[in-house]
Parts: sequence; structure tokens; C-alpha cells
Amino acid sequence: MACIGNSITFGAGIKGADSTYPAQLGKLLGNNWAVKNFGVSSSTLLQKGNMPYRNQLEWSAAMAYEPDAVVKKLGTNDSKPYNWKYAAEFKADYLSMIDLLR
Repeated sequence: MACIGNSITFGAGIKGADSTYPAQLGKLLGNNWAVKNFGVSSSTLLQKGNMPYRNQLEWSAAMAYEPDAVVKKLGTNDSKPYNWKYAAEFKADYLSMIDLLR
């Protein structure tokens, strides 16, 4: 499983990598799942946002990982006024990301 997303996924402000939600999810799912954290602080889902997730190295790494399942946590940084001016493109960018992940 790949966990992609922003600082919430990355675990910004959390003490220790074992405390991030992807690490906790891995513990809950057990040994039959390999859960990897591909979070990038400040990233956006919007391609015209100030830091598009799909332009980050972690996106390429997540795609190369070829996960059977993905948990996506993006959108928080998109709501900032300088990003949300592209709100009309959010749904299309969201659906495009899902298609690429499939």
C-alpha cells in the first residue's frame, strides 16, 4: 500500500516515523501488507497549485512501487487562496490522479 499526500501523511510535527498514520496503518494491517509513506509536506493535488504532488520525487517513487492499494491525503493545501483560485480544475486533477494510479 502506498500512502501519498501532504504533511499529514509525511508526519510533519510528529515525533518518530513510527507515529505517522502510514506507520500506524501498517501495524494495524499486519504482516500481509507493506505500507510505505510517500508524503510530501506542502504538496497540492492541483497541478497549478504552488507545489503539485505529481511534480515531486515521491510521486515517481510511489508509481514505481506499483502498489495494490493507495491511500491519498491531498487537498488541504489546495484550499489556500493562492491555490484555490484554480478550484474549477480540482475535480479533473483528482480524477486524472486516480486514473494514473490505476
